[in-house]
Amino acid sequence: MDTTQGTEFTPSATGAESTASTETQTAEVTSQSTPAAEGLNTDPAAPVYTPNYKFKVMDKDHEIPESFRGIIKDATTEKQVRELYEKAYGLEHVKTDRDAARNQFKEYRTQADPIVHTYQTAASSYNRAMQAMETGNMKGAITHLQDAFGALKVPDKVLKQYVYGLLEMEDLPPAQKEDYNRSRELERQAYTQQQQLEQYQSQLQTLSVQHRSAELNQALSKPDVAAFVQSFDQRNGEGSFYNEVVMRGQYYANARGEDRSADAIVTELLTRFGHQAPQAQVQTHTPASAHTPPPVIPAIRGGSGGPSVVTKKVNSVAGLKKLAQQYTD
Repeated sequence: MDTTQGTEFTPSATGAESTASTETQTAEVTSQSTPAAEGLNTDPAAPVYTPNYKFKVMDKDHEIPESFRGIIKDATTEKQVRELYEKAYGLEHVKTDRDAARNQFKEYRTQADPIVHTYQTAASSYNRAMQAMETGNMKGAITHLQDAFGALKVPDKVLKQYVYGLLEMEDLPPAQKEDYNRSRELERQAYTQQQQLEQYQSQLQTLSVQHRSAELNQALSKPDVAAFVQSFDQRNGEGSFYNEVVMRGQYYANARGEDRSADAIVTELLTRFGHQAPQAQVQTHTPASAHTPPPVIPAIRGGSGGPSVVTKKVNSVAGLKKLAQQYTD
């Protein structure tokens, strides 16, 4: 069957109309892709963007490697790259702290595990001894108590002295028992105070170290010093100058018994390593004018007590007599 019958035929667009349509679409695309449409700054008088490749992590300055600087095109990409490097360098410090904490924990475990095992063994033997005593098994109680004291490494000689002391206490008069108990209480208090004193000394030592660290960081942060320290560390390794100051301070403390300030040690090392301090500005004093009046000094004797001008030079006997007359009036 012929399906074309009854269908209206629509002619296609002419060549001219097609060309015009294409030009219109091209103009629209061009207008959409212009810098003004993209929001870019086309003002030739606008300041040129200058990237900053420096960043700081843990109070230390770093720079973005040159192989990655080509990624930075504007302030947005600069911020993104800088944040990535700050996180990367920060993770390195976190990893170092984590490894240090892990090693410290292992050291504590090595010291604490034997103590915990000893305590558990002694406590278990003691509990079995108490159970034996409750059932009237004194022989078994003594055996378990010996195991408990053996785990704690308490010699039998010490146990015997302790038992003899308790028996002697039972036979003492009440007044002597009271004196003995008072003496034991004073000993406990003295021991407690000694423990507290050692704890305070440890805290004071920690505060002293923190204070010295802050003092040293402040001394190294001075502009003229910081530049030299950075150059020194680049040649000898990160933190080399800081370690030099610490070792020098320890030398003075241990070998000479001197407690020198961080500024003094830093200045000494700067001179030792050839650092030239900036020259201070010399202030020049303008000489006094030739027309400056003579100085005024207080009157020595006589007169009205007010100031007197410096006496002129005496050139004659009459002048000398006149001067003598002034002092005798």
